[in-house]
Amino acid sequence: MTVSVLLALSLATSSPAASLLFHSTADGDAEAVRFGDMADLSDLPSELRAPAAALVIWRPVDGRRSVETTSASVAARARALLPALTPYLPAAAPSKSVLLRLAARTEISDKAPSTTARGDVEAVRSKTAPVVPRLSPVVVSLTVGPVVVQRETTALQNGYAGRPLFVRTAEGEVLRVMVPGDAQ
Repeated sequence: MTVSVLLALSLATSSPAASLLFHSTADGDAEAVRFGDMADLSDLPSELRAPAAALVIWRPVDGRRSVETTSASVAARARALLPALTPYLPAAAPSKSVLLRLAARTEISDKAPSTTARGDVEAVRSKTAPVVPRLSPVVVSLTVGPVVVQRETTALQNGYAGRPLFVRTAEGEVLRVMVPGDAQ
C-alpha cells in the first residue's frame, strides 16, 4: 500500500498540473508571431519560459499579414520546435480557432530612434549576421573527461554567439545546444 501511494505521489508531482492556455488572437511583431504572443506561459517552469516565448510559430511567406489556424496545430509546431513542451501541450487537448496577426511594418528614420517590442537585444540581433546560418551543417561536440562525442546536425534556425540553437540530427532528433560566445 505504501509503495503505491508513493508511486502515485511521484507521478503527480512529476507531471504538469495543466496544459497551456492559448489566446484566441495573437499579435506578433512586424516579422513573425512567436509562441509567447499566443499562449499564457506562466504555468511553465521558469527555465522553459524564455525559450518557449521566443519560438517562431508563424512567419508569412506569401505576404499575408494574418492567418487563421487552430490551437492543435500551434501546439504541434511548438512541440516540434521545443520537445520539452510536450508535457504541457498534450496532443489530445481540445482545439480552438486562433487568429495570428503581424504588426504593421514601421519605417526606420534617421530622425527618431527605433525601438522594438522585444527590446534592445532583439534590435541588436536583427542587425547582426548570425554566426550559424539556418539549415547549415553543425558539428555538435560533447566532451566528458577524455571522451569526445561528435554528431553531425543541421541548424533549424539562425544561431547567434552565446545563445541557444536548435539543431536536427540525421535521425530526426531535435537538440538544443549553445553557440559558443566566441564562435566565428
